[in-house]
Amino acid sequence: MAKCLKYTKGNGSVSMLKDPHILSIISGVLAFVVLLLIFILRSNKRLDEVLKALGLKKRLFMLSKRVTDKTDGTTFFWELEADHLFILFPFKSTVGFEVKRKKELGILEENFGLVNTGHPDFDEHFAVICNDQMFGVQFFQNLEIINLLQNLLNQWVKSIELNGKVLRTCISIKTKADPSLLTNHIAYLIKLKKTLETELSQVQTLVTKVSVFPVYLLYAIPICLCILELVANIWMEHTKGVDFSPLVYPKLIAVALFLWGPLALFYLFVAYKITRRYSGSYIKFTIASCLLPFWFFFSSLLIQSINGFFDKSPPRREIYAVIGQSPGKSSYTLVLSRPGEKEKEGRLNRFLRLIDPVAFRLRVKQEEYLRVRPNKTMVEIKVREGLLGIKWVESYTIFEISKDKPKGESKDKSMKDCHLSAYNLYKNRELDSAVLAYTKCLEENGEDPLIYYNRGVAYREKSNYLEAYNDFEKAISLKPDMLQAYKNIDWILAKKKEWGKIVEWWNRYISLRPDDPEGYYERGGAYYRMGAMKEAMEDATKACKLGKKEACEWVQKAKG
Repeated sequence: MAKCLKYTKGNGSVSMLKDPHILSIISGVLAFVVLLLIFILRSNKRLDEVLKALGLKKRLFMLSKRVTDKTDGTTFFWELEADHLFILFPFKSTVGFEVKRKKELGILEENFGLVNTGHPDFDEHFAVICNDQMFGVQFFQNLEIINLLQNLLNQWVKSIELNGKVLRTCISIKTKADPSLLTNHIAYLIKLKKTLETELSQVQTLVTKVSVFPVYLLYAIPICLCILELVANIWMEHTKGVDFSPLVYPKLIAVALFLWGPLALFYLFVAYKITRRYSGSYIKFTIASCLLPFWFFFSSLLIQSINGFFDKSPPRREIYAVIGQSPGKSSYTLVLSRPGEKEKEGRLNRFLRLIDPVAFRLRVKQEEYLRVRPNKTMVEIKVREGLLGIKWVESYTIFEISKDKPKGESKDKSMKDCHLSAYNLYKNRELDSAVLAYTKCLEENGEDPLIYYNRGVAYREKSNYLEAYNDFEKAISLKPDMLQAYKNIDWILAKKKEWGKIVEWWNRYISLRPDDPEGYYERGGAYYRMGAMKEAMEDATKACKLGKKEACEWVQKAKG
């Protein structure tokens, strides 16, 4: 008799089939398989209807595949890509065209050889794009060809294309139309193919072979320039030992656009002239255009390096206050502001802030980022004017507002090391290890509000809300105006809908920081949830007057 597999742990034994974790995994896999089968069967049901109408054999496949078929002695292929079925007949030609509905034309596509067939009804609904105008006018003014195309371009068919290698038609499987419209589709395509062969054989000048080398060269130019610009950028940064980071990135972008823009326009003009001679000209031009963003990015790096590498201006020292932090996956950024300056409203001022903002960002090292305390830390930046007028940061120093000692000298080195270690564990989502590391940090170095707060965040991510609440409460007892701790307590209590307690916590914060709009805004939210609309409106109005834009928007919306 077959026996259930078991595993042992300690002195007991538990059936694997009774383990809730294993059962949940098995259930999830089975559910995924069932949903996948349902999706495949539903998709293939519609495909089968289309294939049956076309007179093709039914196929069952999950991934896009090309199928070879044959009818009336003519070999052709069909393949499925997403929700579109393509039928392809091999057909080599330097002449290329595409026929589609006018509403589906791409941006500027009509400039790549739009042909006037001379048939108003057809031209009103369909567009013919051909890379050879002489052939296009001669071929598509034929009434028999127009009738053939109208029969082909029914509700199912999105386009008919000759791209130099194949004659293909695109059928949308999701179309809600009568499948019988596709009954003679392949026969019409074969007739169109034979007509094309006849017409092209009569006009020998149209089939003269055109070299594809200019197109490949067109693609290679921006790619090679990107590589050269990257190499030059790395060499200049390595030679000087700095990365020439601009003080304000919008200024770099503006200068780069001014210098790179004319080259890009010239490149697009040349690309247009070259690609128009080839079949599938619009696609080739689009590929060339898609290379421009990459070229601009590497050109910006080169301009940034040239601006700093050849800069002869003397360094100038500027002092900024740290007003915020912005952590990323691989970078750590401080938000800086000139002391005592506030942003002014108005369209002109918003535009000027792009060039010379009141607040901007500075990338720093991870250990420096962890030592910073917003509104209590200053940064001294050594700024150079730049060869191209783009101010760039040569170096920086972080220190306390008191300026007695650089930031971090008063901190115990052991505290910094253990804090950094715990933070790395948290960032890598090793939450249990992070909690243990923060606990060890507290045991070895004594109480610290930031450690309690960070451990509380780790607890919260683990859904241990009681422990998280206690840690945030402890952090506030050590640092009574710690705004983020109040916000996290608000979040935990909101899950239990304890709005009265939330109001009490924000009353406490407001008593300490009466000029901070955040306290009024958050307390107003709690009042709103309690149904106390009068108090909520008063707090929102107060927060708005103190500069909280979200509060102003809420007040305007509430007033209707």
